Formats: sequence, C-alpha cells, structure tokens
Amino acid sequence: MEVLCPPSDAGLRLDWSPPRVPLKRHWINARKEKRFVALSYTWKESKHEHKTHERYAVQARDKTRYFPCKVRDCVFERILKYMRVHDIFYLWIDRYCIAQRACKAHHCKHKKCATKRKALHASDLVYRNSRFPVALLGRQMKQEQHMRLLAKILGGRLVDGGIDGARLSRKTSWEEVQGALTLLDDITSDKWWTRAWMFQENYRSGTKMTLLIHHPPDLESTKGEFADVFGYVPGELSIQSTSFFKHTTLLCQAALAAGLESDMVHRILHAAGRYSMLLHESESMTSRIIADLQFKEVTVESDILAIIANCCTYPVRLDVKSLDKEDLSVNILALRLLNGEVFNNGRGRNQDLTQPKPTTESFFFPQFEAPPKHRRLTYNKNCRFDAVYLTNAGVKTTGHLWKLGKLIHTDELLPDPLRLKPSEPTLVTRDRLKQLVNVLKDNDAQFLARKIDHFIRYNDWNLPLRPLTTSKFSHRWVLTMIQEVIAAMKDGKVLRLGRLYDSPTNATPQISALFICNHDDHREPFGPSDYVFTSLRPKTVDDKQRNYNDLDRHVSIQVEVAGPADPLPRLYFKQWMPGSCFFSGCPRRKVVFPWPDIL
Repeated sequence: MEVLCPPSDAGLRLDWSPPRVPLKRHWINARKEKRFVALSYTWKESKHEHKTHERYAVQARDKTRYFPCKVRDCVFERILKYMRVHDIFYLWIDRYCIAQRACKAHHCKHKKCATKRKALHASDLVYRNSRFPVALLGRQMKQEQHMRLLAKILGGRLVDGGIDGARLSRKTSWEEVQGALTLLDDITSDKWWTRAWMFQENYRSGTKMTLLIHHPPDLESTKGEFADVFGYVPGELSIQSTSFFKHTTLLCQAALAAGLESDMVHRILHAAGRYSMLLHESESMTSRIIADLQFKEVTVESDILAIIANCCTYPVRLDVKSLDKEDLSVNILALRLLNGEVFNNGRGRNQDLTQPKPTTESFFFPQFEAPPKHRRLTYNKNCRFDAVYLTNAGVKTTGHLWKLGKLIHTDELLPDPLRLKPSEPTLVTRDRLKQLVNVLKDNDAQFLARKIDHFIRYNDWNLPLRPLTTSKFSHRWVLTMIQEVIAAMKDGKVLRLGRLYDSPTNATPQISALFICNHDDHREPFGPSDYVFTSLRPKTVDDKQRNYNDLDRHVSIQVEVAGPADPLPRLYFKQWMPGSCFFSGCPRRKVVFPWPDIL
C-alpha cells in the first residue's frame, strides 16, 4: 500500500519558489505495518477552514519530481502535528495514495481506471487495518465555555443511568441541556458528517477512530485540565469517536425521556447516534446503515453501492458500468439479495399492496433472535444466506432442510433440588442437560444424546460458557447453539426434535437436531410448516491474491414447504427458529425462496 512520509533529505531543492515541504511516497505492507495514519477529511473545505494550498509538495509516482499539493495546507499542518505527538511516520491520504485519474467511459478497460475502481472497493480495509485512523473536523472550538461543556458531555456528567434508562442528572439544569444540545448540533452539522465516504471511514475504523477538533492557542491551558478526554495534540481536541457517539446518544435519549421532542435532537441522533444504543436487539444494523447512507452526499451517485458493500461487509459487488443508473434503489436491492440478506416471503406477510409506493425495505426480515450474552447486533448482521443466485422463480441458495418431530417440554426438566447451590449455578445447567440427554434417549434420539453427553463430559464447568473469538467457527457455533438450548430450558420453552429431510425413497435419517419454539406453535399433528432451514458457513479468509470482505454466516428459520419438496423445495419464511443441529458429512441441498408479492 502506498503512503506518504516526510523525506530524510528535507532540504531538497524544488523547481519553484517559495520552497515547499516535500512529502515522499513509500510502500508498506498494511497487513504487517499498522502504525500509519488513515486520514478522513473532506476534499472541499468547510466554512471554518482556509483553502490555501501553497506549502506542501508530493513526490510523483515515478519519483523523478515533486508537484504542488492541491490538498489544503491546514489539513497537512493538523495531521502532521498529530503524527509528531504519536511518533508516526506514515500517512495514507486518498487524494494521493489512490490513483485519481480515470476516464468517464462506461466500458473503460484502462489499467489506471480499473486500479481506481478496485481501490474504492478496498478503501475500507485501509481504515480497518490502521491503528491510527483520524478524522479532521472543520468546525473549530473557539470558546472556553464550549470546551468545558463538551468535557462534561464526554465525561457523562450531564446524564445518569445507562443504555436501558438514560436520564438527565439532578444537577443538570435545563439551560445546560439546551446549551449542550446546541453545541452538539453545531459540531455534527460540519461538512464531514454529511459525506458518505466519511461515514464509511468512521464506521469501519471502529473504536480506533479519533476525531480532531481545532482550537486556538489561548485554550491550550483549559484543554490541559481535561487531558484524559481531549489528549495532548497542540491546537487539537483528540476525541475517541465511539466515546463521542456514546455520550451524544445518551444525552439525546435523556433529553427525549425528559420530554424534549425537537428536530435538533433527532438531527443529532441521525448524525452521531450509536447503533448499539438505538437499535432493538432483534434488528439488523444493515438496514439502518443503508437508510443512513442514502441521506449522505456523494459526488458520484454510483459510489454509494461500493460504500454500502464496504460498510455491510459484502463480498459480492456490482459492476457499476452495466447498471441501470436511473433507479438506485433497485441496484441496492440487488446488492443486498446477492449478498444473502434474509427477506420475508411468508404468505400474508409484508404484502400490503394497497400502499401507493410499497418499499422494498418492508420485506427484509427485522426480527432476529440472538443467543444471550452475545453481541446481538453483530450476530444479527451475520444472519445471511450463502451461495445465493437470483432466478425468475426466486432466490436460490443452499443449506440443510429439517423435518420437525416430537415436542420436549423443558419446564418438566428440573434440576435435583438436593444439589442446588447458589455458588455453583453451572451445576444446575449441567443437571438440566443430563436430564435432557435421558429424555432424548427415551425419544429415539441416541445420536443427539451422545453429542450433548460428550459436551457435558468434556466441558470445563468451572469456566463460563463463552466461545473464544480465536477458536474455529465450527467450535464457536456448537457452543453458541448449546447456549441457546440452555437458555431455552431456563425459560421453560418447548423444544422440538428434527431430522434431515430427504427423499421418501431413501432411508430415514437419524434425529440430529433440537430446535427452540419461541412462539405458540406447538400444535399436533404436524403440518406443512414443520420444517426448518439452516445454513452455516465460516467467512472466507484473506489470501495474498484477494482481500475478501466477508463474515461468518448463519441462518435458522422455520419455513413452509410448498409443492413437491424434491428435488428443489420452494420455501416460505415463517419465523426465526434457532437450535442445536449436527450435520457433519451431510451434503447441502439447493432450495429456492420464491419472490414475495411486493416484487
């Protein structure tokens, strides 16, 4: 990856006057060398910045000369100060580290144009790999009282409570709340917050992104009082982006809870709301990301497709040259479906065709059920189909189809009261699982009983049931499914046995799955909706030839099977139905989810 750095021969003579500060080009392996700044800034200056560009020069790619920078002097001045404080030598800036020259031909095959297109689709990896992503906000902090107020906001001194119940502190006056919201509205109205590329850069940087807000020298001593919040960079407030989003969201939620309904509060939340605090635990971040991005500005409209793909971790990309430029929403819909986003085609659901303009967003599934003690929004984001093909009949994908069987009422599986010890809650869980094993054996589910018994015997019950992120996907998933079953048993939910569905001419497969009934659908005899479709696949790892943008995928949904179920079952979505299933050595089968009526 190409970066910029100050050359060792700083006294290099240039061919124009006055002399400019030269910035050399350098190549690094971003997989190994992560100590570089990935800069996030707006190409066009804000109303608070000077647009002069007279002090810096960049080395040409052939390294034979230097040419004047078109990036504003203030951009380089601010970021080089940050780099000096943190002892960083490399700077990645899109204007000069991505080849910008590209023709406007729709079917261009020029090498430079192809290189730029690939760079756009991989730009998020720069911010993900960098240890020091930095955003330059144009709006300045000029008043001491505003700096002190911002320190109060970021220190959480205006709000009591947390995500589940933020409320204004008793010591917080209404005037202070109004002033704090006005300050946040002013900060988030800066041009940086309106651009789609900046959204991607901040989102993909995660907890590493730092926001820089410029201030005059006379406020340096005031900033020193809050060094733990604002850092030590001269002339800059260094604020962790996730901290800014968190405390901004808490203050806005507390203001709304106190009865302050205003456009300003919702405007702030739209710009700097933290998804983990705003979204319900059953929702997917994908829909919110796409909705937010469509309100952001881009110079080239088709760039929004690359930005959505980068933010949503989509490995399948669209060829913009061959797309219909007139209807961006159709292109976004195709992008989501090709990358396996789960939609609800269930009969009678989300098919209100009486609306003047039914939205495609309405049929994407919004109610996932993540296991307890998981990062629920991350889990929901990973709920996607695998190996998707769009056909006239619907979305074709692969996975395993299960036929549901007998019911197990877990409220009858009570632990031995003689062994209950408050200090040893894991013994209660182990006793329940042992009773479940016995029930499975009584219901001709010996294979499944052996699998759970193996888990009981070899699990370390002195440790919490928590999968390690470094472990293999298969191990993480088995433990995750066991956790779901354990949680269901604690809640007294009904479980249902399942066996892989196959052609009636083949031998009946053994029972190897246990699914959780989260709703009141426990009727017998069984009907056409007594099937579950599952699909699991670990993410495609990076290799030296290609940077895969992918994630682990898992789907577990109760479906109705329409028409002949062999060789290509037509499935209709009913509800999310998690569980524990084992299918080692069993090949996947192709299925099709027909298009909903809205399409």
